[in-house]
Amino acid sequence: MLRLIVPLVFLIVYIGWLFYIIFIQKSFKRNLNGVYFGLFFFSIWAIVYFLVFR
Repeated sequence: MLRLIVPLVFLIVYIGWLFYIIFIQKSFKRNLNGVYFGLFFFSIWAIVYFLVFR
């Protein structure tokens, strides 16, 4: 059960961080490398979860 909750919590935290840098801090272009790294990380994580837990 925990292996399903942890990725969702990380995804919610990442989306919260995105909203923070876009709407509050307004520094999206300065943090573009972090955004790309996060998207890459979650896509690889999703592929691994799909292959392991199908």
